[in-house]
Amino acid sequence: MANTGPSWTDTGATVIAPVALGRGEVERGTIDLRAKFGAHLFLGLGRGGATALTNGVHVEVRRMLSNGGILMPGSPHFAARSDTVAAIAKQINNGAGYTAGTSAFATDGTGTPASDEDLCFWGKTAVQADGTSLPDLEFLRASKFSSPTLTVDSPCKVAKINDELFTNKANLWSVLCPGGCVYEAIFDYGDDAAGETVAVVCYAQTLDYLTKVV
Repeated sequence: MANTGPSWTDTGATVIAPVALGRGEVERGTIDLRAKFGAHLFLGLGRGGATALTNGVHVEVRRMLSNGGILMPGSPHFAARSDTVAAIAKQINNGAGYTAGTSAFATDGTGTPASDEDLCFWGKTAVQADGTSLPDLEFLRASKFSSPTLTVDSPCKVAKINDELFTNKANLWSVLCPGGCVYEAIFDYGDDAAGETVAVVCYAQTLDYLTKVV
């Protein structure tokens, strides 16, 4: 008896590369799923400081028509808005850095991250200007905080530099997109009067085909 199983590309295809997004700006990217069965999109947004946002960052995933040539913005496949409340901004502080695989970090700065809270590690020592590439951006989840030590629930995959900026109130979403068309992912930070630059990224796993196992 033959069984059919999925074949996924799990390399973390980049729809929007990790980048700093300033107030008044929009970041967008597309993924072509016309020859795919579908995809999971993984969208992440990290705060750049403690300031509360006026309206938040609007996030959409839109299914496009005519091979990406027609927009229908009034009917997004997925829509969300980031947290707006004041955040905590802290730094890694151990006189050096930490290798990938570390799960406990000495920190500096005020504020206590809550257990089970998503955190954004910038890979930089300070918030960056709009459009700055963030190749070492990473999102981790707090397990506990016993000052000054932060413990995360899974070891980091990216090495941490000394004085690296990290913040709480990160937002992460996973969106399942059926295949057959082009999708557009958008982070819209255009309507805010307060708040630091944020970090954004969108990755994808694609369902390429179904394999028959005899």
